[in-house]
Amino acid sequence: MEPQTEIKKSDIMIQLNGELDSFRDLLSFSQKWLSRIDGMSPAVMQEMLNFREKWITRVSNRKEDWISLARQAGEEYAGKFIKSMSGALTELQSIDAQIYKRLEERKQDYLRLISDLTTSGNSKTGSWKNHEHSGQRVDILRK
Repeated sequence: MEPQTEIKKSDIMIQLNGELDSFRDLLSFSQKWLSRIDGMSPAVMQEMLNFREKWITRVSNRKEDWISLARQAGEEYAGKFIKSMSGALTELQSIDAQIYKRLEERKQDYLRLISDLTTSGNSKTGSWKNHEHSGQRVDILRK
């Protein structure tokens, strides 16, 4: 009966290692996304946020199951798994903070640009329609 227990433990470890690898893929995706965030449109950013949110929700919903399974595989393995998962979660939180900080900076940049265009469009030197920054106005509308 002992060999079946070992197979079960090894199957659990394989499954959990696969889950951890998937989570690390999410981290890698998030890091790449963060490095390219300045060139993305808001629509693409929203899609990426939705994708990440699904993964984060999955992790949150499965966390207790994973810990329980890890303990079935043995306390030593459980400790290593929990430590790896905790490190990955901490890294994800750090990336999240950076992403939201950069999104807030972009929002503020757009608001300043809109404010500048609006202020200069209402000046006595020119009308809104003939403003020299009309090309920027189109970019703001697209973004």
